[in-house]
Amino acid sequence: EQLLKTLGYDSLSTILGEFFGISKEEVKKRMSPTLSGALGIGIFTPFEMTRFLAAIANDGISVEPIAIIKIKDRNGKIIEDFELKREIDKSSVKQVLSKGTAFIMQSLMRDVLYYGTGSVAAKSSGFNLEAGGKTGTTANWKDTWFGGFTKNLATVVWVGFDNPNKSLGRHRSAALVAAPIWMKFTLRSSKEYPDIPFSAPTGEVVFTEVCASTGLIANEYCPRTIGEYFLVGTVPSRNCDLHNENYHEDDSGEITRLTNKVDLKDIELDFLPENDSTDLLNKNNKNIVFFIEPPSYL
Repeated sequence: EQLLKTLGYDSLSTILGEFFGISKEEVKKRMSPTLSGALGIGIFTPFEMTRFLAAIANDGISVEPIAIIKIKDRNGKIIEDFELKREIDKSSVKQVLSKGTAFIMQSLMRDVLYYGTGSVAAKSSGFNLEAGGKTGTTANWKDTWFGGFTKNLATVVWVGFDNPNKSLGRHRSAALVAAPIWMKFTLRSSKEYPDIPFSAPTGEVVFTEVCASTGLIANEYCPRTIGEYFLVGTVPSRNCDLHNENYHEDDSGEITRLTNKVDLKDIELDFLPENDSTDLLNKNNKNIVFFIEPPSYL
């Protein structure tokens, strides 16, 4: 929401148009000028989504998709080479994301695939490639999406009915319906390609351990930390100010302040009679625990 407010609807439409390969005006027809745009609410085709994901996988470079690579005659002679033409004509090649930003997107979407909504499908299908992906489920489970990529292949799977009022069924989310299809297809299709790891561009990103609770630079007292990539110049400037020697975080993430950190050898027990007006603060310099003597009638 904050990012959309900062960019503005007009700028967002321009950026998305570059990703999808359509005009800014066309994007505006498909997305309402509201904050729902921050959630990705809009109407786009699987083909357009695939082009979007391919740019992320291609280190931020968007290229014009082609359906036919080459035309050959009966003797195998190449009559037309559309792929070569695209390589020569660079007008359709555009850097829509910096390499650093594209790598961070690769890293984020890899985590979604292996630790987020795609993790169940990844485990059940034995998916183990270097890849990233994202699930998508519309209201009332009307249709589901899974879009993902390796360094060699970007694919989007859509599952639904032609009738938009018909549901796939209660709780039939993308993680259960579309993701397994994508995993199996990508595993089979990638057998002829090398499994290329995502690589951080030199000088553009840095790796830093941050506190899982605050997102600030982790200190020695942070119970849970996460290793994250940041663009150079965007690393949090402060250390975690939530966890320190006086605070403890339990398994549920609840913070409890630790008080009375007193060494037992310095404690002196002193029983005072009821209504004693003794000045409790002037009883030596030791840490003292006072027990008030109960009334005699109890």
